[in-house]
Amino acid sequence: MFLTDVVTYSSLGSDLPRVTASLERQSPDLVISAGSFDDEVVLNEALLESGLRAKAVCLAAAAMQEFSHALGTDAEGLLGPSQWEPRLAYAPDFGPGPDEATEGIRAQGAPPDYPAAQAYAACLIAQRCLEEEGADDESLWRAACALDCVTFFGRFRIDPATGLQVAHEMVLVQWRRGRKLVVWPPAFSHAKPLYPRPQWTGANGSALRED
Repeated sequence: MFLTDVVTYSSLGSDLPRVTASLERQSPDLVISAGSFDDEVVLNEALLESGLRAKAVCLAAAAMQEFSHALGTDAEGLLGPSQWEPRLAYAPDFGPGPDEATEGIRAQGAPPDYPAAQAYAACLIAQRCLEEEGADDESLWRAACALDCVTFFGRFRIDPATGLQVAHEMVLVQWRRGRKLVVWPPAFSHAKPLYPRPQWTGANGSALRED
């Protein structure tokens, strides 16, 4: 049986004591957050300082390369949902492969994180729709609805009735000794998920232990 409780906040700059107190009171095994990058850095630091021993912490910001730079060793064991990772070896039907796309993103001065890859892939899809149908909105929509294809970003297919993406798969990443590894789903994983999350002991994360 799973018991869940949702704790909302507008900004952890003002709401952090309330959020932390609520989490400490519940003592959850799993903490999942979908907030801003800065707020989730603050949240993770607060969880460590509070001594809360959640077995897993999943933060939306953990998919970003900058997250490890901001947290250092405190990122160890954190999970994050990612739309794409450079090491996912999708075989594209058109456009660049994963390695070429990654280098292209880096060449523009951007980190190879999923937001940049998502924008790149969207341009590839738009180009294909233009080539298939034309430039007016109705033609582009018709072409997009007819597409069922794979780019370096993964599979693309939308539901014409809702406009929702129904084919693209997300992955779960975990920070392990300064590296971001895909740990789910098994078909794409580079390692098994580490669970429970390693716990820091001592001031400023001076020691690491695994329960």
